[in-house]
Amino acid sequence: TPRGKNHGYSLYNLAKRREEWYTEIMTPDKTGIFTEKQLDEVRETYIEMYGEDMGDLLYQQEYWCSFHGSMLGAYFALQIAKAEREERIRSIPYDPALPVYTSWDIGRSDATAIWFWQESGRERFYIDYYEDTGHDYEHYAKVLQNKQYNYAELVMPQDAANKHMAAKKSVSDRFKEYGYKVRVLDGRTHQDIQGQINASRALLPRCYFDEIKCERGLNALRSYRKEYNDKLRRFNENPLHDWASDGATAFNTGAMMPEKQKRKGASPQPKVPVY
Repeated sequence: TPRGKNHGYSLYNLAKRREEWYTEIMTPDKTGIFTEKQLDEVRETYIEMYGEDMGDLLYQQEYWCSFHGSMLGAYFALQIAKAEREERIRSIPYDPALPVYTSWDIGRSDATAIWFWQESGRERFYIDYYEDTGHDYEHYAKVLQNKQYNYAELVMPQDAANKHMAAKKSVSDRFKEYGYKVRVLDGRTHQDIQGQINASRALLPRCYFDEIKCERGLNALRSYRKEYNDKLRRFNENPLHDWASDGATAFNTGAMMPEKQKRKGASPQPKVPVY
């Protein structure tokens, strides 16, 4: 059964491209196992249990093998599904006339994730996404420079201000030295995970995403979900920490950026060392 556009979705698309592999999705209209009446009853049951939007998504996932559905407990399932229906996930070109903001999740043992967006009025246009692991700040500084966007501000979580013992400098210090404007969330904002999630839910209805450059980040948003307690058979309040949490946390960081404190204009082109 599909669980959103995760590694199973990637494997399915890989199999379709390989001539030596066989792949097929067996839906009820192909198998003939269920009658139309039975399917209607199942869909109605899901809707009664989970509500119309989530119930229909789960029905499409479980019975029609839809990758557009979402996992139970997913925080942003309805918002991403609505963005797809409204065609807000499509080609979003970079506008050189508008500055670019970035929001981050700083990885130590896991991945560092970066969202790139521009704003026009109240609408936010996510034009790019980057994620990688096992690199220091110099690598990500080069990533920013190579994209050649006109940057306004880097929005980072509170741990970006932590000093490293050897260098006695933080990640935010390093990027400021390169000439970037850096905003670091305060500690209370950084620790308020539910507040971050609520801010993202409120933001998503006015967001547009580039379907190619933001594909990995979008899949993270689709898969970001509550942790399930098998013993108690219920969801915990905390998010599950898996591959999706890096991209989703970076998005949350950008959602917590105060509207009234945004700076106008862009930074001078930073001078990043070439290695």
